Amino acid sequence: PTLTFMGNCIVELYSLDYHSSYQHAFIYIRQLALHLRTAMQKKTAEAMGAVYCWQYLHCLKLWVAVLTEACQASHGQGA
Repeated sequence: PTLTFMGNCIVELYSLDYHSSYQHAFIYIRQLALHLRTAMQKKTAEAMGAVYCWQYLHCLKLWVAVLTEACQASHGQGA
């Protein structure tokens, strides 16, 4: 419940200023993509563990929520 609440708060914060949010989100999503690419290239237990952990999956879930909210807001379907 605490992670969900914190995630919802972050989604709301990022929906306040899309210009600043884009710059911030781009860096973090790119970093997640780099971790995934490294894991797929190396295929070691350590590299795979970096993407098969709760921290990585929760980050993905958070950024999906942020992007979904931005998309809905831009199409007039904001929650």
